[in-house]
Amino acid sequence: MEAAAEAWAATGRRFLLTCAARRNDVNPDYDREELADDVERMTQLFENDFGYEHVPALGESPTAAELLDRLRRFCRSADRQPDDYLAVYFVGHGEILDDGEHVLLARDTDPADLYGKAVRTADLVRSALAGTPVRRLLLMLDTCYSGQGGADALQEALRRLGTPPGQKERGDGVVVVAAARPWQEARPGVFSSLFTRAARSKAAAGDAPPTISVGAVLGALQSDEDRPESQAAEWHLAGAPAEEPAFLPNRRYDQRQVDLDLLEQDRRRAQALTDTAMAGRFLPATRWFTGRRRALIDLTSWLCDPAADPRPRVVTGNAGSGKTAVLGLLAALSDADQRPAVARDGLPPEAIPPEGAVDLAIYAGGQQVTDIRTAIATTAGCSADDINHLVDGVNAWGRRNGRPLVLLVDALDEASDPAGLITGLLRPLAENARQGVRLLLGTRADLLTSRLLGRADSPRLVVLDLDDPTYADLTSMRRYIRRILLADEPLDDSAYRPSGVYQDAPAGVLDAVVDALAEAAATSFLVARIAATTEATATTLPNPRDPQWRAGLPRRAGEAMGRDLQLRLGDQADTARELLLPLAYAQGNGLPFENVWVHLANALSPDHGYTNEDLVLHRVNPSGG
Repeated sequence: MEAAAEAWAATGRRFLLTCAARRNDVNPDYDREELADDVERMTQLFENDFGYEHVPALGESPTAAELLDRLRRFCRSADRQPDDYLAVYFVGHGEILDDGEHVLLARDTDPADLYGKAVRTADLVRSALAGTPVRRLLLMLDTCYSGQGGADALQEALRRLGTPPGQKERGDGVVVVAAARPWQEARPGVFSSLFTRAARSKAAAGDAPPTISVGAVLGALQSDEDRPESQAAEWHLAGAPAEEPAFLPNRRYDQRQVDLDLLEQDRRRAQALTDTAMAGRFLPATRWFTGRRRALIDLTSWLCDPAADPRPRVVTGNAGSGKTAVLGLLAALSDADQRPAVARDGLPPEAIPPEGAVDLAIYAGGQQVTDIRTAIATTAGCSADDINHLVDGVNAWGRRNGRPLVLLVDALDEASDPAGLITGLLRPLAENARQGVRLLLGTRADLLTSRLLGRADSPRLVVLDLDDPTYADLTSMRRYIRRILLADEPLDDSAYRPSGVYQDAPAGVLDAVVDALAEAAATSFLVARIAATTEATATTLPNPRDPQWRAGLPRRAGEAMGRDLQLRLGDQADTARELLLPLAYAQGNGLPFENVWVHLANALSPDHGYTNEDLVLHRVNPSGG
């Protein structure tokens, strides 16, 4: 991603304009509210994967005049530069006139009079290029008969583009993508879904090319098994002297992979996936691990017995129940490099798996299904071309090694495509490679209640619910709370400053506070951790028999965090909460400080107008400074 980000910065700014013609004032039968989903899908792709800035310049359901005028004003702006990349996505109704010209229906278009206020598709290119600095245009037409519109736009682009004699070629050009052939209708949701999936697939590009060809994306799109036979996309290129402009930076681009063969590239990707999971998720979770002995004993016994029931084990529970802590401990103890340094919290030998008990540990949060499949195939030493090859390879691995391949996959519910991960990868492995693979999975209960993975009482699964009394381990939770109150628990938290008031507390008071915190937290170690950490900073002992104090103890993670902010920051708590709110929508390592975080905070809390200085001035720490 760092290499891709550098490529974005070095090749010019990128802007995305979108327009969904969702409403028609003349004939409401032409309204299509669902087109907003197409715009959202394409916006997410271009922003997150290709580094574009989404500019809402075209507005929602503009009139014919407004559409052309707004596009024209954006392209003629003094801020435009010749090395800018401009992507325009239009989704709505398209028709072909009697004279063969393609038109787009706008808000004020009369469907019965297409020679009136309809927008000639070629005029989009004319408005964007004629007398403007724009020389790199990607026009995506998601309408019926858009192949004809693409041909019209291509002719207009050929008239407008060309390299003057003596001028250095800069990689200019126009690419027009049509969602359907000239004689085909386009269904809502089809093109945007197929294009997004194709652009993110390795079928379009691996790690070596710095950019993804639009043609390669269309090739992958055409091969998609879900593409309806009645709709085939096509693309056209104009004004590019050599190759198409670099409209789509490759987020997977890694210069170190360029001279490696495909097998070595796959091996390194798989290693990076497991290293990231271990360093970013599993090891941090083990640092505050405690208890869960029953769950660990049952899972370790299953891992160590090749003849045990081969059905997948699913570790589940509510948020904060410690799913990743349990699975992370198993993964870290199985890793030869990490095992010596892993704290075991007095666990009995039967709760500690042997080295190598887990062959591959993956944190699925935010990961693509193709990357997870490649990691599994690389570990098994087989092909990842399709699920059948993978099943055969995993079974062959089991026969060679005399035991099943053990795969640990946590955070199924947070994968980029949970349904695809389960139905297209994990379930086929579980059902067709039962002698070759063991699956140890972690997920919130949503996937069980939705029956996507299988119900908790499904005969295909064995579920370990950490909130169930069998595995809750409330004794360990009380011990954990006590350690935090007595400042015996290292939390690696710069905001944690224990007052020491509990170190001299009467035993009866300490025990009563521990019991009250444990009772409020129920089975959530996360709630217990936050509440105990907050309580440890108190300068005076509470009265644990006070019903008002007990009623104020948090019972959910959100309540615990809110109480912590309020007690630490006082009248600055609301400000901190609004500045932290964007993080609730972020994935991975959080948000970039510059030009992103503060804009999101202002969008979510528009009454304050926060600046970057506020992020520094009001960061969450004990002083609120």
